[in-house]
Amino acid sequence: MVRSRRASGVAVAIALTVLSIAIAGPFGSANVRAATPTVTVAGTAVAGQPLTINGTGFTAGEYYQVWWDASPTGMPEVRASSTGAFQATITIPATAAVGSHRLTTARRGTTAIVSLTNVSVVQPTTSPTVTVSGTAVAGRPLTINGSGFTAGGYFQVWWDASPTGMPEVQASSTGAFQTTITIPATAATGSHRLTTAKRGTTAIVSLTDVSVVQPTTSPTPAPTVTPAPTAIPTPTPAPTTAPSTGGVYGSAMGADSMGNQQVGGPSSGDPNSQASYRFRAGQTSALKSIRIFIRTGTGYSGGTGGTLRMTVRPDDGTTNHYPTSTVLASTTFTPGNSNPIAGGPLPLITFGTPANLVAGQLYHIVFTNIDPAPRTNYVSVNALWIESPTTPRQPRYSDVDWAQLIYYSGSGWRLRPEAAPTMQLNYANGVSEGMGYMEVWSNGSQTISGSSQVREAFTVRGSNRSASTVSVRLRRTAGTAPLTVRLETGSGSLIEQGSISSVPTSSAWVTYRFATPRTLTAGQTYRLVFSTPSGTSFSIHSIREGSAYGFNTNTYFTDGWAESTTGGSWAQVQAPWGGSGGQADLQFYLR
Repeated sequence: MVRSRRASGVAVAIALTVLSIAIAGPFGSANVRAATPTVTVAGTAVAGQPLTINGTGFTAGEYYQVWWDASPTGMPEVRASSTGAFQATITIPATAAVGSHRLTTARRGTTAIVSLTNVSVVQPTTSPTVTVSGTAVAGRPLTINGSGFTAGGYFQVWWDASPTGMPEVQASSTGAFQTTITIPATAATGSHRLTTAKRGTTAIVSLTDVSVVQPTTSPTPAPTVTPAPTAIPTPTPAPTTAPSTGGVYGSAMGADSMGNQQVGGPSSGDPNSQASYRFRAGQTSALKSIRIFIRTGTGYSGGTGGTLRMTVRPDDGTTNHYPTSTVLASTTFTPGNSNPIAGGPLPLITFGTPANLVAGQLYHIVFTNIDPAPRTNYVSVNALWIESPTTPRQPRYSDVDWAQLIYYSGSGWRLRPEAAPTMQLNYANGVSEGMGYMEVWSNGSQTISGSSQVREAFTVRGSNRSASTVSVRLRRTAGTAPLTVRLETGSGSLIEQGSISSVPTSSAWVTYRFATPRTLTAGQTYRLVFSTPSGTSFSIHSIREGSAYGFNTNTYFTDGWAESTTGGSWAQVQAPWGGSGGQADLQFYLR
């Protein structure tokens, strides 16, 4: 199963050339299409910006890979509906030049063109602008606001020609952002240059003059002598945030398969089981919408699919961190009982009256099936599933900050430690966050043995990265030789090579420590290669990004992709049924 630029008023020029092919339908008999496959686009094509495409006349139920200029990289795989239609969102490559480009579709696992559409990429028209809110004082925070930037794009903030200590930001779907910088303590009084540059480059996108002023001080009143008060013991305050397990670079998520939880349904034996996704808010803003992974089919759903009520609730503050009964926001969703992942983004659930969240606080999204017959009419919410949970359960999050819970009427709430929610949170300030990995191709593992090797290729974006260790999740299937870990440049030059001797026979994280901390330079490509001699073998599963299903790029690792070889050339890891190249990462991270 199952990886935005400025608006323009210029219309897209589209010329359609369609190739007609008759194929067998997915249900046994040959289906001859009454209409020829056609793809149209809705909107303006701008490099790096999303574009909606609509397909008609395709074979019902068939899977197709979208290609851009003869390459499937970064393009989604779609599935035609029962009427032969689909809708999907692609992201125009950031490197796409202004002018005509070829958008094609091909049957999954083939390169035979089924449809061809000429898409005209145009220049964006708005100019990026950054303004400041407040007074700039050396050593103090300052809020900055950006507008007119490439939607979804990443930008590095610079202060006086240096990115040191400055944040990286991502523009919202409207090309806006808001962040807080700290004026360098050494900044002299007077004018300074605040600039932004595209991630990994030094090309200036915006320039703002900021005037640093002297701090305003108030006269200190003479102290009044008062008797010493009686000392009262001060209670130790409870921490507002969990210990961090951050600082990782990579997918940093482990999973053995996709795990579903019926909301209602008969599997638990409960009259109406509920689910909760617990998260720590990263923004002080209204939670506008969420994107979740809802799955139907045998074992996943039944009847009409029921009706889900989703409520935003505070955390109870106990050590168990269960949801309270207080409802901050509520909405309902009727998913139906047809496969919602058959051709486009997963469900986006919008709150009509959003809840105002506070950064650093814990909240829950609680799923309740309000159908009159919830054991008959139901669907499942889906998450990454790990067979043997560890502590911490995931490198990317603390155990408190990202978790799934389940509710049974007879026993109340309890943690489901094997599951990591697949969910994207969309705030009113334009920021999106969450975990956008959808699944593990559990029946499509890669073998490491002899000439069969795997690697994660990645290009560092933003600022330089420093790494002391590399961790990878896999298992030993034969032999006793160690796992060889090789860090090399994009051209294959060795940086460091070592080995990990202790690898268990069940999937687990194993770690290699570099002889000296390694600096990964922004804009440079690197490869982490994993190998072992013949006679020993390891098995590793790739983890799939939700890029084809509407998940934002900051919810998964966008800098790299998984590749494998059996002794010849290297190729991107594909789904077991073919396609989806470039959407997979190894389960790995650098720290």
